[in-house]
Amino acid sequence: MEHKRGKIEVRLIRNEQEMASAMEVRRRVFVDEQGVSRELEFDGLDGQADQFLATLDGKVVGTARARAVDGGRAAKIERVAVLAQWRERGIGLRIMEFVEAFLARRGVERAVLNSQEQARGFYERLGYEAAGEPFEEAGIAHIKMVKVIGGRGEGCGPRVRATER
Repeated sequence: MEHKRGKIEVRLIRNEQEMASAMEVRRRVFVDEQGVSRELEFDGLDGQADQFLATLDGKVVGTARARAVDGGRAAKIERVAVLAQWRERGIGLRIMEFVEAFLARRGVERAVLNSQEQARGFYERLGYEAAGEPFEEAGIAHIKMVKVIGGRGEGCGPRVRATER
């Protein structure tokens, strides 16, 4: 996708170097910026997830992961992160569009996520609906959100094994 300030590309992570770049984005956004503990952020579930990387003109700027839940009929989108200096440029939108399309092609019916309260409006604009009451996770207010994204197929599961750094 061409953007007025450059080319945004989102892809499935292909190798360990890209995985390390995604982990670095997560460390900078969640651990350094938001104060989430390393233990909570790097929760040991990356090997069970499909991992995604966003670049702007070849520079790594964002990431996300998606894990199968509900027997593969649903996927939990997690760790959606864009580096602070690259926000408000449509990168988060492109990440979510790519992840949802990827999951729909794999036959996932529903996407679920735990949105930080401050990002709730972003996800609502993408068609997500709140499900349940707000709760606290890692000291940050969150709300569970759900969106119907697709139909039947092979389901969600990991393609690249992740390593934590």
